[in-house]
Amino acid sequence: MHLDFPATLFTSVAATDSCYYATGVIADSVPPYKTASIFVKFNLNGEPELVKALRDTVVSYSTWEPVLEALPDGNFLLSGQSRDSTTKVILIKYNSTGDTLFSRRYENFGQDGLFIKLKAMAVDKAQGQYLLVSEEVETASLNDADVVMTKVDENGGIIWRERLASNNVNEIPHSAIPWNNGGFIIGAQFNNTIAVDQNYISRDYLFAIDSAGQVLWQYQTPGSELRHGATALAAAGDGGLVVASGQGEEFYINPSRNGLRWHSGLVYKLNAQRQVEWEVAFDEPFPDINYNRLNKLIKVSDGSGYVAAGHLFMEYPGISGKDINGWIVKVSEQGDSLWSRYLRFFTQSPDWTLMHFLYDIKETADGGFVMAGQAEDFEAGWQGQQGWLVKVDEHGCLVPGCHLVGTASEGAAAGPRLLLFPNPADGFLNVFLKDPALPLRSGAAFRILDAQGRLLATYSAGRLEEATHILPVQGLPAGLYLLQYSEEQGVLWSGKFVKR
Repeated sequence: MHLDFPATLFTSVAATDSCYYATGVIADSVPPYKTASIFVKFNLNGEPELVKALRDTVVSYSTWEPVLEALPDGNFLLSGQSRDSTTKVILIKYNSTGDTLFSRRYENFGQDGLFIKLKAMAVDKAQGQYLLVSEEVETASLNDADVVMTKVDENGGIIWRERLASNNVNEIPHSAIPWNNGGFIIGAQFNNTIAVDQNYISRDYLFAIDSAGQVLWQYQTPGSELRHGATALAAAGDGGLVVASGQGEEFYINPSRNGLRWHSGLVYKLNAQRQVEWEVAFDEPFPDINYNRLNKLIKVSDGSGYVAAGHLFMEYPGISGKDINGWIVKVSEQGDSLWSRYLRFFTQSPDWTLMHFLYDIKETADGGFVMAGQAEDFEAGWQGQQGWLVKVDEHGCLVPGCHLVGTASEGAAAGPRLLLFPNPADGFLNVFLKDPALPLRSGAAFRILDAQGRLLATYSAGRLEEATHILPVQGLPAGLYLLQYSEEQGVLWSGKFVKR
């Protein structure tokens, strides 16, 4: 949804028993067209009931990270950065109707001319204190990123500020959570890309601070393993820590330069002594590059494990367009991989260019999950950005019953299984497909036909043997239609659906 703005994206979401809230960034529709922070209230069916934007003719507001926090007093806290002549960290407090109770701006910690970007926020609700974690780069050092921590009170007043810096390496923060006795844990990436063009080091870097900002301990993954950084954290409840990250590889570009790509998602647990207790990698056997990422991780309230949301990038030889899918994974408390779900979205064009990203995830009152992100049409430029809100059940299913469809052990002989939802459909028809043979098929596609058998649309099925495909049907007249799943050799499955 655009919500009547030229460009809209959601970056954070909060869930209550009666509604959902999302925040994000818009491009303003009036001069001078600066970016603004948006606050949206949705009913439980995902329909917007309230839309407010924090905007200014002089200052731009950008709240890019998944950091929206619901406070005990019913209000909400959000952080990001703002810019007029310089960029500053900003802290915003909203009430439940989107009115701004206060906004506080914080100058660069170092000298003028620094690049600054808010990357994480942690809320100590018991103490009424908040930690803002930003990435800052000094102009003189080109791109040497350091971690800056700003602890503030409930009114946004600064309690202390600290900078964690090293020469010739980047320390890029990604996540933060409250910890014991008023302290916090920060998750980051430690890399040497500022100093070298080959033989890269990229590690997950975690450290704990006490209530006064003093470092209590530090942890880094081995230098022999390329890691994407600790993109999300969750307290395990037994003194341990669960971390979302990614695994990567160095690849050749030219004789003087290599690149880095991230081929899998990773969730692992550190025990109270910061030893790896278990580790789960979500590997995908297809060509993919930098975009794979798990953006947010939460602990499920029933004790069944941890759920993370992000996006998966794929390219398919011989198929026009690129495929960036919404991605949800679940790991048990013991470190078992429970499921991995993908959401593929299509535009009205068979050669899709609409990419989907999930940035935040929260558990809902019914045990399911609500996620916020964006859909981006690369061919339409920045005006192709739309906010994306998704609600799934406790099994990660957008199509009810998807978790009951077959098992991987059945193999290709089981044949394709499909579920349609909703039926009747309004704007979109969600098609859950499980087909173990799909990676080997030629020309696998979904076809929509009218009641007279005339072909109306064709959409590539890609290569994921299990995924939910979101097909646009809003342009179809009301009536009965046929959905076929086919390959070059013929139709593999067909079923009817109704368009309201």
